Amino acid sequence: MQNLHFRYTRTFKITYNNYSHLFQGRYKAILCEKESYLLELSAYIDLNALRVGLVEDPITYRWCSYRSYIRERKDDLLERDFLLAQFSQNNNVAMRAYKRFVTGRMGQGQREDFYDLKDQWFLKRR
Repeated sequence: MQNLHFRYTRTFKITYNNYSHLFQGRYKAILCEKESYLLELSAYIDLNALRVGLVEDPITYRWCSYRSYIRERKDDLLERDFLLAQFSQNNNVAMRAYKRFVTGRMGQGQREDFYDLKDQWFLKRR
């Protein structure tokens, strides 16, 4: 991911003759050890556009994975089977369950526990 950011930034700056900062801070990846954290993080990410007021329903935001998780048509860029399997082995049941899971979190604000890291890359266990 860091290599992708570097190459994109370099190409953008050369193309547009812009040599200011393109991304703020360095790319960080955290290790998510529990499936429960994976589910919560996925819902949290899918709801970010809603929380900042870009959309009123996450299904209308085309730049997140939510639509791919709750609709039958697959997105070739997204591996959704592992996440949906946490809800059910039946794809249709899993998609409906994920939709209920995400919509049940629409009223939550920013989750500080997702920023509580150990050694800058492990989520602390709670």
